[in-house]
Amino acid sequence: MRKYLITVLLVGVGFSQTQEWIYFNHVPMDCAYWWCFPTGVETINRIKPNGEGNEIILEDAIFTDISQDQTKLLLIDSNLHVYNRETMDSISIIFENFDIHQAQFTNDENLILFSGGGDTGNELYSYSIFENSITLLGDSLSNHFNNLEISPDGQKILYFRESQVQPEGVSGCDLPENTLYLTELDGGTGSYIGEVFYHSTADIGEFQFGIMGPPTGSSATGGDAEDAGFTIEYPSGNSLLGLSTGLAIPAGCGTLTNISRYHDAGGLNNIIVLDPNGDTLAFTYYDGHLNTDDYSRNVDIIVEDIENGDTTILATISQLIISGDNTYGSLIYNQPYWSDNGFIYLTSLDDNNCAQLIGIHSSLGYITQLTDNPCTGEIGYYCVPSILNTKETDLDKFIYSVCSDLGIGTYNWIYDIESGESSFLDSLYSEIGVVSFSIDQSWSPDGTKVSFSEILYNGWVAVPPKIRVYDTVTESFQILSNGNDLYDPESYYIASPINWIEDSLAGDVNGDDSVDVLDVVMLVSYILSGDTSELDGADINNDGDINVLDIVAIVQVILGN
Repeated sequence: MRKYLITVLLVGVGFSQTQEWIYFNHVPMDCAYWWCFPTGVETINRIKPNGEGNEIILEDAIFTDISQDQTKLLLIDSNLHVYNRETMDSISIIFENFDIHQAQFTNDENLILFSGGGDTGNELYSYSIFENSITLLGDSLSNHFNNLEISPDGQKILYFRESQVQPEGVSGCDLPENTLYLTELDGGTGSYIGEVFYHSTADIGEFQFGIMGPPTGSSATGGDAEDAGFTIEYPSGNSLLGLSTGLAIPAGCGTLTNISRYHDAGGLNNIIVLDPNGDTLAFTYYDGHLNTDDYSRNVDIIVEDIENGDTTILATISQLIISGDNTYGSLIYNQPYWSDNGFIYLTSLDDNNCAQLIGIHSSLGYITQLTDNPCTGEIGYYCVPSILNTKETDLDKFIYSVCSDLGIGTYNWIYDIESGESSFLDSLYSEIGVVSFSIDQSWSPDGTKVSFSEILYNGWVAVPPKIRVYDTVTESFQILSNGNDLYDPESYYIASPINWIEDSLAGDVNGDDSVDVLDVVMLVSYILSGDTSELDGADINNDGDINVLDIVAIVQVILGN
């Protein structure tokens, strides 16, 4: 009788209102004159998309990712921490000789990917919470990309490395001063043949280096060393010594000598270069990629299977690495977007040096230029073209930025995936007199609004500013902050990342976005059946058990709303 009575009381009574929140890092800045510094009171916050209800989630912390169920946060200081909001427990991963930059949950929330600075430069790792083990996924990665883009199915990871495939027309004169470089060896003739490029600021009287590869013998002929009458000796199977017989190799650049080997090689080491007086010249090996210009590099796009480690070079693109006079090169950061439609989206330079949006087929690797946005053709100051970072994989639209045709700063555009059309969004530079680098985007669940954050740069300091929300229906902006006063810490306070999340309804057991009598019926049936599998939304009181107390709690939710 009691069960029927409850049913009668609840007929027609339901609660279907969900709440949406934007999660962000609150990092107040203390600014004086041209300098800004964090105040040291960072918190993890969430705010409603209309600007109301700003809540502190966790004090003295900065998060880099939030789990899909919103129960776990990835926190970064000098180490990595997995914080459980429900139990308030945390797991800490302690690093030695590693500077962690980013971390992200995978679809399996017991597996975390993270990247940062290690022995080889930028490195990518996975960490298993269950096994408490760390696995290297990729090393020597490009600093100008986000190397943490995960495929929509969570099985693969996308990262970037400067290509070792030479473009046409390069020479030793493309090298930095006082460096050597071994080109990619061509094994098509049965032997592996390549060139040793050099760029020297002084005359060369002697040189010696080792060849990084199997010690199966090498020979060297031709080049400027032969023209100067140098003799070549081979102290070991993997080393080469060039000695002057009277003439020096003049200061300058070109091909030092040509190498022939039985096996491939990965570069040069143990480099010693002397001038004609026997004094040492400070030479190093250039391990980057040569190019015929000084503002871009060819970069390999690599896909790796997270479980078995198989890798594929999907494509190679040209990536901007210098903006203006290279003062701002460290700010350049290209964010890919891996969509569930089978394409990876990026910005890249076209033949006119204009940043355009491209689409790369995630399996076949063919590249399609998607936009033809105008620009001056000159790489100006503060130019940081990129798609804005997002975790969402099912977007119909996304924001990307390209270089301004004014020669300074960037413009924001919205790309419609279905129509293939771009519409101009805005440029913040003209609004407040400083340059804006857009960083993150997160869309509302219905796809009509997008929140995005930026870094403001005035030539001296970069500060995290506000969140802006753009309504694609009304084509209007809303600012979730106190205005545009650089010296007001509360005005500029949003640091990456941002996540627009719809809270699940407590008690929505059947997943129909409403809490009503149907959820009570399903919960009672579940308890009486003795089923031990997990039932989403059923542990209403969060005590770890699903029982009659949760039935009481769900009834209270319905009657209270």
